[in-house]
Amino acid sequence: MANGKFLLVNDLILDENSGDLAIDATGDLVVGDAQYQCQKLVIKAIKRQFRNHIEVGVGIIYFLNDDSELIHLQHEIQKQLELDGYRVDLININGNIDLTVVAEKVR
Repeated sequence: MANGKFLLVNDLILDENSGDLAIDATGDLVVGDAQYQCQKLVIKAIKRQFRNHIEVGVGIIYFLNDDSELIHLQHEIQKQLELDGYRVDLININGNIDLTVVAEKVR
């Protein structure tokens, strides 16, 4: 926390549909609060996918068909987000179709 407040994660925003850089109506790149986007990338990424940080990534795709691994998935999400500077308040997994994460960047 900076001065008792959560940090804003301003970064380039990715297009939700294509995954490419988002571009506004004037042709400029979109910059904004990217906390949710960063969390989503960490959860989807597979370890070694980021060359400079090979240990980053949950690899959620490997957990999708195995209900017995849901507790391991929850622990891995918490660990990865905390390593990335988030305070994780809630992780709720309902089967293989619904994942809710409440986390705020604190460092």
